[in-house]
Amino acid sequence: MKEKEQSSFEEKHRQPPWRSFGRRCSRLVKEQRARFYILRRCVTMLVCWQDCGQESLPTCQHVAFYINSQHADKSAYRNVGRIGGLNPENGGPNDAKNLRVKLVVLGSSGVGKSCIVLRFVRGQFDPTSKVTVGASFLSQTIALQDSTTVKFEIWDTAGQERYAALAPLYYRGAAVAIVVYDITNPESFAKAQYWIKELRKHGSPEIVMALVGNKADLHEKREVPVQDGIDCAEKNGMFFIETSAKTSDNINQLFEEIAKRLPRPDSS
Repeated sequence: MKEKEQSSFEEKHRQPPWRSFGRRCSRLVKEQRARFYILRRCVTMLVCWQDCGQESLPTCQHVAFYINSQHADKSAYRNVGRIGGLNPENGGPNDAKNLRVKLVVLGSSGVGKSCIVLRFVRGQFDPTSKVTVGASFLSQTIALQDSTTVKFEIWDTAGQERYAALAPLYYRGAAVAIVVYDITNPESFAKAQYWIKELRKHGSPEIVMALVGNKADLHEKREVPVQDGIDCAEKNGMFFIETSAKTSDNINQLFEEIAKRLPRPDSS
């Protein structure tokens, strides 16, 4: 009797063959889409790598960092390939009042790049900030006095030398580049000049660049004179500003000045 009841229960709840087949097909499709996404990202990376003048092939670690960073926020790459990284937001190509801008932050490790971004986006300062691995992504929108809104899509790149080869993949197609150095560290200023040369060589012709001397609160330990920063900026057609992520001095002013200097799409 129990065997009959059990068999009838199994027959009643047995799923049709096409259901399990459908589930298997759905799972396979998802797996294939994931494989295709990774393959497409790898091809894109190789093209960018070649365009940026890299002689050696990227390592598996480079590929992994690139794919993971793009997967973290795919929407940030909708504007890759557009001229200057500018993309009118919501209003179409004639909306010059709402802009979405790709911005990349470059500089040596420990100069305070992540602290500047964190202070601007969240109004916070973390003295125990960890070293950036690969790159991190944050966004923030500001409004100018002329009613223009600018959404900055910020790629904060790693400053360690082993990640330097990844930087061209982030500043390619960027509308804005912020090059940061530490006013107490002359070596970081020399590295900033290197990044400026790279941006001039491989960046967009219309890119807006800012040279930022960070840690201005440590003025008693200054080793890079203010005039050196001014001269470097003028020589390369940039604007110069000194900031302190710790005290928030000139942080908002930095991004407001960048927004004012952005080229506007034709409104006609």
